[in-house]
Amino acid sequence: MQKAKTLQGHVPDEALDPFWTLTGYFNALRELAGTLSLYRQDIQEWLKHRKADPMRDLDEYGKLELSSRVHSTDLPAMLKKLEGRLPTALDAVLATSMFGTGVDIDRLSLMVVHGQPKTTASYIQATGRVGRQVSGLVVVFFRATRPRDLDHYEFFTGYHRALYRYVEPITVAPFSPRARERALGPLSVILLRQARQINGNPLDELWRVQQRRPQSRYYAGARIMKDKRYQPEVKSISVIFEQRAQSQPEGRIPPKGITSQETESEIDRWYNLAQRSQDENSLVYYELSINSLPQRNVILGDPQHRQLFEQAFENVPQSLRDVEETTTFQE
Repeated sequence: MQKAKTLQGHVPDEALDPFWTLTGYFNALRELAGTLSLYRQDIQEWLKHRKADPMRDLDEYGKLELSSRVHSTDLPAMLKKLEGRLPTALDAVLATSMFGTGVDIDRLSLMVVHGQPKTTASYIQATGRVGRQVSGLVVVFFRATRPRDLDHYEFFTGYHRALYRYVEPITVAPFSPRARERALGPLSVILLRQARQINGNPLDELWRVQQRRPQSRYYAGARIMKDKRYQPEVKSISVIFEQRAQSQPEGRIPPKGITSQETESEIDRWYNLAQRSQDENSLVYYELSINSLPQRNVILGDPQHRQLFEQAFENVPQSLRDVEETTTFQE
């Protein structure tokens, strides 16, 4: 940060601007908060200790925080402020994983990554946000006390030479066999519950419904599948997925027709379960069962429902990446 100040006046502002705002990427809010405290005092004291002339003056209004602690309504104004160039450019932006999903500020070219991100995909996403307009500089800090950081330090060059080899399989090939097995059923549920129309076919509002009623009863629209299985909006789902699969880059395109066939098979599982259900209370989209025992068949299953009730799509994770199940212990 001090080097940028030293160069100011000796190089044009347009050449210096990409490296004026330092981006700090953190894997946890706790680490971000710790660095924020350093920014407010220790870093500024260190700059004074260096006795550089002219000294970089860091004030409270020259930094920005992009994390879950920031209200979503404030984000547009904050991103607009981050776009500001010299001489009014910000000194630093401290961010968590939010920075790697949707922050497109072309002027940023300097980043410090505090600890290796948990996945290679998130590492690529975060570091790819800098250096878009001109060449970028990314500095990664590792902690020797963390085995994972130490491993990345020892194999840093080899890891980066074959970076995409280490990306999680589902991220690299979204239509690989394992990805299709995990995702096609749950994605069908998402479309039917949240879309207004599919391929121009309007959806019945009942698809969205799941209401909790007195006496711990539910009124859920999951059972509507027994009457709507062969309606145009449901048949269109396999068409959409097949088109998307065939539009993948060369080498990632699955065999023609396999995605459509597997989608139809997944929807049939839902259809068969809906046919066997007695009423709108016996089949629901999901049922929270962390603090109580499961009581119903579900479309989106979890380990708690396994072996107790039927589930159309077993163990649907909150994320479609690799998610380990909860391990339970019995006294």
